[in-house]
Amino acid sequence: MKRDVITKIEIDVSGQLHISPGQNKFVQIYRTAREVHWDLKRQTLYSPVPKGWTYVDWFSHIVKVVKEECFCQLHLTNETVWVNVPESIRDEIEQVGDDNRLILIRQIDVFEKNSDPIFDKIVIEDFDLATVKEIIGNIEDDIQLYNEYKIEGKLQVYLENLGYEFFPKKFDYFLACYQDSNH
Repeated sequence: MKRDVITKIEIDVSGQLHISPGQNKFVQIYRTAREVHWDLKRQTLYSPVPKGWTYVDWFSHIVKVVKEECFCQLHLTNETVWVNVPESIRDEIEQVGDDNRLILIRQIDVFEKNSDPIFDKIVIEDFDLATVKEIIGNIEDDIQLYNEYKIEGKLQVYLENLGYEFFPKKFDYFLACYQDSNH
């Protein structure tokens, strides 16, 4: 079974619940005939406007349909963005999604020059995905920055401004992302 993260959950102006997967596209999901649809423009899974079901019911249903019909398990993360979702609904969705929650760990992998084994791992506590994406640029195939990126130039300066120190004559540094389940 594939796994993917949920990058954003949004309730739009018409009242529909939208779930943005990190990498996968579910263009054919309408064929399941289970009232889950794919918005081509937004690149989201979405529900009808809730009538009789709550947003939490629709969230659970969408995640279940994707798992059962598309063989992909969707996970909330510590980086999931919430747009126009009342706090009470967010809390309920997070409780429902806790069994599948993934924690994304952003860190600096440190390697000694001319050596393969990792020398050190430095967790980045105050990671700002949007800012780092702007700095790295041209990442259309890796919008969540799951790949490793060599830390140099503007990225190095940004991280130094956050308080991280680099010794590039002795070490190579890479921005890395790891997934860890919380259970």
